[in-house]
Amino acid sequence: MNHKVNLSAEELKDVPEGKRFLCHDGRQLKNLLDLAAALRDMTDETFRAHVDQSKNDFANWVRDVVSDEGLSKALRETNNRDELSERLASRISQLKGESVLGDVVEAFEWFPGLRPPGWPFR
Repeated sequence: MNHKVNLSAEELKDVPEGKRFLCHDGRQLKNLLDLAAALRDMTDETFRAHVDQSKNDFANWVRDVVSDEGLSKALRETNNRDELSERLASRISQLKGESVLGDVVEAFEWFPGLRPPGWPFR
């Protein structure tokens, strides 16, 4: 059985300097963790400069720069900051979990003698 696993959590890595999100309040966001932190403490004015009934700059950045179409869609479905934060936090948790599993898979690649019986990944 040959399974290919791609669990590197690329979405959590820093984006290139020229693609960072520039907030209305002047801060630059380089990854999803920065976005989560910014959403917690930005002013309503800053949030509304980026999200309203007709636009969602955060969802656009997640789609176009971070390349996470699913998260972008989830963020676009709301213009409520708390809901947006919850959806982002959920995705980050999911990505962190995948990253840990990816590390385990990689370790077993390097040390095949340690693989449990029936280990499905190759």
